[in-house]
Amino acid sequence: MLDAVRARFGIAAAAEVTMEMDPGTFSAADAAGFRAAGVTRVSLGAQSFDDAQLAACGRGHSAAQVGEAAARCPLGAKRL
Repeated sequence: MLDAVRARFGIAAAAEVTMEMDPGTFSAADAAGFRAAGVTRVSLGAQSFDDAQLAACGRGHSAAQVGEAAARCPLGAKRL
């Protein structure tokens, strides 16, 4: 998709390219591929850090998996 945007409109060298990822569904290899494609910022979809709330919302990951996802993301992560 980014290649199509680059070809049609161009992307400035300093542009921020953001992608949202579900903490439970991407691998380190996926994240590395996104970075190679030009993604410069990741938003991890962590709706809660409470396992009971995550389950009630139907989320497929645990609170611990959010931290694990941040650690395997080659784009780096800031802790709040």
